[in-house]
Amino acid sequence: MFGRAKLAKALLAASLASLALTGVGFPQETAPPPETRIVFQLSRGNFNELFMVPVHLGTRVSIGKPDQLTSTRGDEENHPVWSADGNRIAFARYAGGSRSWSIFVMNADGTGRRNLSRCPEGFYDEVPRWAPDDEHIVFTRTSVEDDSTNIMVAKTDGSSVVHLVEGNDPSWSPDGSQILYTDAQGHIAVTSSVSGAPTTTLTDGEASDFLPSLSPDGTKIFFTRRLSGAFEKGDVYVMNADGSGIQRLTDTPERFEIARAWSPDSSKIVYTSYRETSSKVLAIEADGTDPQRLGPRGPSDYPAWAPDGSGVALTHYSRDGSHIYFVPLDGSQVSVLATFREGELLDLQWAAVQPEPPSPSPTST
Repeated sequence: MFGRAKLAKALLAASLASLALTGVGFPQETAPPPETRIVFQLSRGNFNELFMVPVHLGTRVSIGKPDQLTSTRGDEENHPVWSADGNRIAFARYAGGSRSWSIFVMNADGTGRRNLSRCPEGFYDEVPRWAPDDEHIVFTRTSVEDDSTNIMVAKTDGSSVVHLVEGNDPSWSPDGSQILYTDAQGHIAVTSSVSGAPTTTLTDGEASDFLPSLSPDGTKIFFTRRLSGAFEKGDVYVMNADGSGIQRLTDTPERFEIARAWSPDSSKIVYTSYRETSSKVLAIEADGTDPQRLGPRGPSDYPAWAPDGSGVALTHYSRDGSHIYFVPLDGSQVSVLATFREGELLDLQWAAVQPEPPSPSPTST
């Protein structure tokens, strides 16, 4: 069985710059590999906490020590996601005292934490997603009374929270003008990110469609389709951005397959394939060809693309603990990015770090 909170998919952006040497004379000092960061959730017993690990992608993969970002006893945090510049994190937080979930924002080092959505009593807020301009966050707000879910948008300065439309699984278009989502009938739809109108429904029929995501180039949409009366059978589909040309990419007997993330160049999709208590991660071309299993044998999940598209990070479970692996697509050596002896790793999100803009120089008079 797969709960909505566990299906949160990943949004990734940014590319890494290449290194260069001068053509003549002595080579210039080589700049260090660009820094990237992976944020993730560690679930241990009744506690969910957020961690971050720095990763440098170059000729060799180098990593830093995982930093624990949250550790508030009695509270829980989940669904972490990076801002487009890789310097802030949005997440859902359960405050034990108020018994509600709200959307919070904090700096990459865990400082500056603040409540953005201030969820009212009787509701819970989940699954935040940053707008490409980092000025808005879309999220879901669910009623405890009737389980209805609505899509909300908050300004990241905390000045407003507005209702857009009834639905679930929101994600932004690459230009930030539209929000893709699953409507109350289980169909994929798109609406204005400003007004919530007009709304265009892209899929129909008796099947249940969910977790849509537009490709970074804005031309294709992937989603997962569960056939009517077949809860444990789901497949990955892709269609054009206008809803035409629907194509089924996976059809594995007795498996539930969930699309997770587009590659940065829009050419591939990474997805998780579930069967009872086992799971595996695969990458497939956007036209449905060349499915490739990623990572070692054993349960794997929550894939996230490297910002340069060179490979995928994923969670993996073995007898000696829970791990985060980096799996290069070229078949080179797999790297261990983090290991925890206890607990379950969830919701990997990987982003490149963009340098803060320099302060303006003082003007001479």
